[in-house]
Amino acid sequence: MDHAANWRVYALQTEEENPAGADGIALRVETSHDLFFADTYMYRVWRNVMPKRYAVVVRESTNVTFANVRTFSQTRLAFDNSIFDETSSVAVRPHDFSHFAVTPDVRTGGPLPPVFAQALRSSALPAASATLPV
Repeated sequence: MDHAANWRVYALQTEEENPAGADGIALRVETSHDLFFADTYMYRVWRNVMPKRYAVVVRESTNVTFANVRTFSQTRLAFDNSIFDETSSVAVRPHDFSHFAVTPDVRTGGPLPPVFAQALRSSALPAASATLPV
């Protein structure tokens, strides 16, 4: 959707086939505003052998709302992220969610609080045992 405004889309279902759709994305929204997608289902067939980063890419758009989204594949190679807003660099990772809106207020999260940073250091992990319990 390019330069679209004031659209309401219900029950959109996309399917990425292989080889014809292996390089495509389910939906691209560019330079648009006031769009509403309800009950969106994005599917990748099992023949796709390469992972895909995003199902939906939104660029230079605002007030794009998604309600009841499901991103699915019968293999582990579904989309890595359901939605990616290029303008804010925000990615929606869950494959099933009830609501997300691309608005001017959408921002990426800040750094983790120090309490989490300590736990992420590999030196903080206990050393592995050389023997396994029987």
